[in-house]
Amino acid sequence: MEALDQEDLDQEVLDQEELDQELDLEELAQEVLDQELAKEVLDLEELDQEELDQEELAQEVMDQEELDQELAKEVLDQEELAQEESAQEELEV
Repeated sequence: MEALDQEDLDQEVLDQEELDQELDLEELAQEVLDQELAKEVLDLEELDQEELDQEELAQEVMDQEELDQELAKEVLDQEELAQEESAQEELEV
């Protein structure tokens, strides 16, 4: 009877050790998943930053185009003034 109880206890210890090992494996698997998730979060943050950089670049391009338009208008205004001055000089002569 005692031998049977000892065998039952030994089996319970073995079962508990097996459960502990399974739990350890599950914890390791969870750590791997956590690391993969952290990497995905970093990748998404990098993509967000790249998108922000693209938006800033697009804004800079639009600002430059606006400046180019203003400069072109100033050039046209200067040409118009030059033509008016030339016409005025011809009238004075």
